[in-house]
Amino acid sequence: MITRQKLTLPVAVTILFLLSPAVVFADVSGDYEYSDNLDGTCTITDYTGPGGDVTIPDTLASLTVTTIGNQAFRDNSGLTSIIIPDSVTSIGMMAFWDCSALTSVTIGNSVTSIGYGAFYFCYSLTAITVDALNSAYSSIDGVLFSKDQTLLIQYPVGKAGDYIIPDSVTSIGNSAFVSCTSLTSVTIPDSVTSIEDYAFQNCSSLTSISIPDSVTSIGDGAFSNCTSLTSVSIPDSVTSIGNSAFSSCTSLTSVTIPDSVTSLGISAFSSCYGLTSVNIGSSVTSIGGRTFDSCTSLTNVFIPDSVTYIGSSAFSSCSSMTAITVDVFNPAYSSIDGVLLNKTQTSLYRYPEGKAGSYIIPSNITSIAYSAFSGCSSLTSVIIPSSVTSIGDDAFSNCNGLNSIYFKGDPPGLGSDVFEGVNAIVYYLPFATGWGATYGGLPTSAWPLLPADVYIDGDVNYYDFAIFALAWQTTLGQPGYDPACDLVVDDVIDVYDLQVLADNWQGRITMADFTTDGRTNLKDFALLSQYWLQNNPAIDIAPVGAPDGIIDLGELLLLADYWLK
Repeated sequence: MITRQKLTLPVAVTILFLLSPAVVFADVSGDYEYSDNLDGTCTITDYTGPGGDVTIPDTLASLTVTTIGNQAFRDNSGLTSIIIPDSVTSIGMMAFWDCSALTSVTIGNSVTSIGYGAFYFCYSLTAITVDALNSAYSSIDGVLFSKDQTLLIQYPVGKAGDYIIPDSVTSIGNSAFVSCTSLTSVTIPDSVTSIEDYAFQNCSSLTSISIPDSVTSIGDGAFSNCTSLTSVSIPDSVTSIGNSAFSSCTSLTSVTIPDSVTSLGISAFSSCYGLTSVNIGSSVTSIGGRTFDSCTSLTNVFIPDSVTYIGSSAFSSCSSMTAITVDVFNPAYSSIDGVLLNKTQTSLYRYPEGKAGSYIIPSNITSIAYSAFSGCSSLTSVIIPSSVTSIGDDAFSNCNGLNSIYFKGDPPGLGSDVFEGVNAIVYYLPFATGWGATYGGLPTSAWPLLPADVYIDGDVNYYDFAIFALAWQTTLGQPGYDPACDLVVDDVIDVYDLQVLADNWQGRITMADFTTDGRTNLKDFALLSQYWLQNNPAIDIAPVGAPDGIIDLGELLLLADYWLK
């Protein structure tokens, strides 16, 4: 019976510790330490010889050698070849782990169990040969297979060039090609139905892969850290893409997920720094947490109407992303201006990290989710409506360009580390209650309202215009005269006040109000001068809507246009 352990490399490291006791009591025979199995057989626990070409003896001290123990030859840099006798039935986990000079292994006819990682990180290994009479394993051209050759178990790590997988193979086993850094291309036949976990992990020379339409699943970490992989063709037979399946494929530029796929695993494409476009198929229902985390070149993504679950931080650290757009028929999610929301638009899930400038949160939002704005270093100011009652953990963490946060209501409940790494001032409206000297570790201040904000809500809009209209052309002492509307303070509500209202309309004056005191004046000019021909996101306002990263004549002209308005 074939024993196949399905473990990840992090688990393997843990096993290394667990399998290394502080004190080991063993018998010694020549170059070998062994333990008596008390049935006339023994297990080799350690090899202490000089290395070179080694033929393991079939007996030690009259005991038949049946087992090569866990890590028995581990890290032996002098071992160049190994012949395992017919007496051995079991090769333990990591038995030849990191034997860096080992070039060939010959396995006898009795081995029925090969433990996890037995030949991992043997970077010189080019051939694993199995006795033809072995009932559990076989080999073709130095590659290890199951007896019936339907399972490809281990491709020698040091074997270089191209490889064509035999068409008898139906499954590429767990970690079968792991760390085969000299493998440049591989042809997968249409007999293969599954690519198991970590099958091609760390194949750093692999440039492209074509997966046949017989494959239905791609396992966890199957192609992770294939740093030279520039393209991958995923057929419409695949229904699931595992956790970290393509993570850290740093040269991958685009990917199309076919309509057959229903789920994308956790971190499936994380840290694919070169990925610029992704097309998510119309059958995907689940996008796992951190699926596209740290895809720093990805600028936008479209969520089809089939998606009902998006895991936390699915699009975190995507520093170039400016829009997350959701199909209008999606039952669980929606988007406004490229910002990801729930369907009812009461929860804000993710603000694109590359979206620059200021942002006004829609007035029906009641909660800001975990890490919703985290890492948005180009966000300079945000206005939070009175409807918001809770702000999740890390919501604005590392928004290092954020300098102003405006609240239209009482202070919402805060999670932990909401403003970690933020250096901003929190502003609140004069009538709001519950505000102290600090909020979430940030200093607070009364909101410096624009002169025309007679409704006192942080905006200059139709509400203010309605109040202004009621007082139009009245003078001091007349019924209807409202001193709040006498913006130029000349005892009459007339065209001069209307000019100020127009200048303040929907916060227009705040574009050049760098000091946020409600006016554009000499103090703003002084601040602009301080950063002349440099970059400061809070002052970089030109061209309008597309700042160019430098404080120059464009900003100066805008400031002049708004001067003393």
